[in-house]
Amino acid sequence: MSNMAIWDANSSIPQEYTKRAKLNGQEITTYSLQAAILMATRQFGPIGKGWGYEVVEEKNDDGDVIIQAETIIGKDGQKIDQREIRSVLHTLIIRCWYVLDGERYEMPVQAGHTPKVMRTKYGPKFDEEYYKKSLADAIKKSLSMLGFGAEIYLGLLDDQHYLAMKAEEDAIKFESEKAGRIEALKDKVSGYCEAYKYNTLPQSIKAQFTGHMGEVNRECRALNINPDPYIKKMESAANARREELTAKR
Repeated sequence: MSNMAIWDANSSIPQEYTKRAKLNGQEITTYSLQAAILMATRQFGPIGKGWGYEVVEEKNDDGDVIIQAETIIGKDGQKIDQREIRSVLHTLIIRCWYVLDGERYEMPVQAGHTPKVMRTKYGPKFDEEYYKKSLADAIKKSLSMLGFGAEIYLGLLDDQHYLAMKAEEDAIKFESEKAGRIEALKDKVSGYCEAYKYNTLPQSIKAQFTGHMGEVNRECRALNINPDPYIKKMESAANARREELTAKR
């Protein structure tokens, strides 16, 4: 394996997995934790087996004061002690690992950060998803050391010239692969039709067909082709098998 093999295989994030977000008032391109997990699983295998992470440390750091501690008088004249409320930054430090050619490798620790309690114009705000966000930040930072999402971290997805060039390359690649994918879809549909012949439960055939129909619809959307001919073929085969089983009763 070349030194850049993992990097080159994962530096490009499919556009449908990216999104625009604001960070410290600036527009940036980012991608979800699920996309990172998908790419790592494709590269190394299922999480927990081919790759994973261990939490090294978790901490909460107090920041600036949002509400000062004070004693206020309630409507009934009773004194109420208002405790001090500060902003809180949650930090999760993890160490990622992965298996390559049967050998386990550990990566340097990385930290993910999320404002857990923050100041807003309406007062203090508590983010209930702080742990998930810190974990996502830490995992993506760790995988970025291997080149995952390098296009984003290098700022290439904010370069309009690069985006136009990449879109053209993707279109050429899609067209070159389309014919082969359509042939593979035809074979898959034929296999589904054949599978109905071995199913002995009419209700199970209906569920089986529904699942197959979802898969065909997804693939046809990706290929930008009409799914009706493929679905009609499967529906005909499924109905024929159900009628055959009903007639035997």
